[in-house]
Amino acid sequence: MIPPTKNDRDLSRVIKLSSALCMGLMGGFVYSIKSVNPHLRLEFSMGVVLSAATAGAATWGFLAVIFRREHEGGNARARRRFLSRWMFWFVATMGAATAVAFARSLQGISPQRVRDVLVGTVGAILFVSFFLYLLWRLLRFLEDDSERNAGLVEEEDDPPPDP
Repeated sequence: MIPPTKNDRDLSRVIKLSSALCMGLMGGFVYSIKSVNPHLRLEFSMGVVLSAATAGAATWGFLAVIFRREHEGGNARARRRFLSRWMFWFVATMGAATAVAFARSLQGISPQRVRDVLVGTVGAILFVSFFLYLLWRLLRFLEDDSERNAGLVEEEDDPPPDP
């Protein structure tokens, strides 16, 4: 096991805190939506607090597992498979919770307008999915590049052989 440095621990805390706060606020906001047509109407309730706390805690826990697993030694392939499974379940759970809250907010909309809202929502999901795909490809590229550069740096740090 590779122990994390103080900077790594501090950075992981900042990432976990900011991500949990953002996901919690988003969960509370989506839950608070009561109607979107003709005006956006939000309603604060205990459910908003519970959904915000649940989303924040789930995000914190997910990232805690990710960061803890990142510093474990062992097979990189097994670690990547483990993290992929966690990512799948996290995304599926948050996606389902968002879909339920969104469907709940569509109550009271005329059937003609529901189609327009769903078309807009599908368009937004496709756009965000494409953006996330590009972000994922960029991160993979940077990770591969840093691994290649790490190999080059180690070679440069070796002293030149004496003639």
